[in-house]
Amino acid sequence: QGTTSTVIAQVSSDLSKINDLSSYYLLHPSLLDACLHPLLALLPGNDTTFLPISIQKFVSSTNKNLSSSSNVEMRGNYHDNVCGLSQERTYSCDLIVLSSGDKNSPSPSSPSSEEEEILCSFEGLVIQQIQGARAGRWTLEKSIFDKLNAAVDLPNVDHDEHLNVITKDYCMKRTWIDSPTITSIADLLPSPEQILKSDINTVTNQDLIESIQPFNELAACYARMAIEGLNIKNIDHQYHPLFNACQSLASMLTEQVTLHATKLRLMNLFNRFSHLKPLLISLDNYGLCLKEVFSGQQSGIDVFLGNNETEQTLQQIKSIISANKIQTLFGAIGQHLQHQFDQNTNESLSDRRLRIFWIAYGEHLDVLPVLQLLLKLSNETNLWIDLHYMESDPAQLTHAEQLFQTHLAGQTHLSIIYEQTSDLFNSESLGKIPVESFDIVFAANKLQGSENLKKSLIDLRRLLVPNGLLLLLELINVPLYFDLIFGLL
Repeated sequence: QGTTSTVIAQVSSDLSKINDLSSYYLLHPSLLDACLHPLLALLPGNDTTFLPISIQKFVSSTNKNLSSSSNVEMRGNYHDNVCGLSQERTYSCDLIVLSSGDKNSPSPSSPSSEEEEILCSFEGLVIQQIQGARAGRWTLEKSIFDKLNAAVDLPNVDHDEHLNVITKDYCMKRTWIDSPTITSIADLLPSPEQILKSDINTVTNQDLIESIQPFNELAACYARMAIEGLNIKNIDHQYHPLFNACQSLASMLTEQVTLHATKLRLMNLFNRFSHLKPLLISLDNYGLCLKEVFSGQQSGIDVFLGNNETEQTLQQIKSIISANKIQTLFGAIGQHLQHQFDQNTNESLSDRRLRIFWIAYGEHLDVLPVLQLLLKLSNETNLWIDLHYMESDPAQLTHAEQLFQTHLAGQTHLSIIYEQTSDLFNSESLGKIPVESFDIVFAANKLQGSENLKKSLIDLRRLLVPNGLLLLLELINVPLYFDLIFGLL
């Protein structure tokens, strides 16, 4: 008897043929095997061969042998409805085996519980169709093993065709090649103390050094025009620090300040420091808005982040300030590894790999000098280098890939993986990267974009191998005129 998911069957045995019932198994293997057969009654394509492959739990519920009863009953219940599932190869079910004195199967709705006793139960029994035995095919087409067995005793028969099929379909094939073991280079990296001793804070950009004084004077001109005639008591409390900074800047000047004179000063600085144009643009944009912000006519945030062009200018400013530090930082790491190579009497680093995770935002031009440094290090020491470059702007990522590829022609020891993500500090994005995947994790001026700084640092730390370096550059010691640029925040 059966429905779409339940089957009930009865198995009979003739105990009179057994001479010594005392030696009869409590649960004979042949009996258990017979109890599994009725499960196939509900499966479509009953000419298919199935085998039990796993049992989650088996419980024996009796302590007596079967000499008291010649009949057992099996009740099985599939976990899913098996009707119409002819494409499925695996089925899960539960079943119980009971003793029964009646050779006729009782009705499922009214079992004769007085005569029944649970002998054993199966939970999570899985049966699976054996490979090559599909419904409707078993009796029509022989398997490759049947064909080989049928021909094995025939003289002068070429078995290569059958053997090739078996080798292809059933045997594992070696698909890898031998290669030397490549280990992390983290144990050879310099310590943070060694990096800080390498003059990383030295400013090598001469324009930045020479521009500090004239840029401070330009900021003082805007500051004096902004605070002229204003009283700090009439200014919103959140802008008091900015107002005080403007007073400090304005005190630097002794001459009269006019808008015309300030514009002339700005044009002269444009001509003198063309590479620092983003700084001058920001000074002019924000300096002209200071008076309106102090008087409450405009919001500092709206002025600071008013459009995409302003945000791009700010990013350029950050790159100008941090570009030389990035080069100095990786230069110090490269010199240390080169020193390790020289100390080992030029022993090759071909069994070592340096893996770098770079969190970027439009600074691919700043990465290029570092890339050239890494290429030089790899060529001289045979060090393997992997650079994982993550960028939030897809257009900038495309530009970076095009720029970097022009320098990677013919390179075999340095590879770059490019990844675009909408949020550089998204836990889900970082969580897809395996733990301890990198020797160095680097980011410049990115932490201000994190909503949860502590969690972001934890997420980045999990990516590092032991002794790895988490390198984060942020603007801290900056000239006075930066108070005018970033004070609107």
